[in-house]
Amino acid sequence: MKYDSVIILGYKRSGTSLLRVLLNSHPEIAIGPEMKFMQEVVNHYPKTFSEFIKIADREIKDFEFSQESLHKIYDASTSADELMRNWCMEYKEKTGKKIWGDKTPQNFKYLKLLSTKFPGSLFVHIVRNPFDVMISSKKRKQYHGIHTIIAWLVSNIKVKFVKKENYIFFKYEDFVKKPESYLSDILTALGVQDVDLLSAYRQVNHGRIADGDSWDQPIFESKERDDTILSAKDKMLIKLICSGYLSKYGYPKA
Repeated sequence: MKYDSVIILGYKRSGTSLLRVLLNSHPEIAIGPEMKFMQEVVNHYPKTFSEFIKIADREIKDFEFSQESLHKIYDASTSADELMRNWCMEYKEKTGKKIWGDKTPQNFKYLKLLSTKFPGSLFVHIVRNPFDVMISSKKRKQYHGIHTIIAWLVSNIKVKFVKKENYIFFKYEDFVKKPESYLSDILTALGVQDVDLLSAYRQVNHGRIADGDSWDQPIFESKERDDTILSAKDKMLIKLICSGYLSKYGYPKA
């Protein structure tokens, strides 16, 4: 099956930005910066163009859309899913590519909607050990204790809404060891030419990615974990809350 779009799934600090810039380097795939405004649009669809502009202010700058493009997107949309598709399609046309895509970690909050409305999308799910996710989040001051741990859990539970035939899964730890193999699988599923993305992605300006990251960094395998960053309480909560998925994904419970 060939797809018209690709949606990257995964909790923040799990390698989703890396995967995005790699795929965006392909001459036929356009995946722009995160669309965080979509969470607000899903909860409250903008009733006027002015409201839309206000909600999407950051992304308008990130995507460098003109007023003409913004009117085109909004005027052609009547729902959250249409707005998302039209936004991504506009970016695809702007870049002259064939397949549109998105990588926004908050997507898991409305994944049922995306799976239902975008049956022609390939959903690529990348997962990272929650202990390492929490360590990385804590380093970047994005860690909020039990709330962050539960969010990691829920992001994995919500994947149940994606149809298996539209779904590719792999672990971050495996991906960074042999990225070319997983990238080849994705490109084959999308029905596009299997090109050397590892040589290309650092030469392309991909715009804004996750705060604190840089799109021109080489791929490194996971370093030995610094266990001093998480408290005993943190570790206990991760082990307790994520136990089922630690087992499911083959991660040690420590």
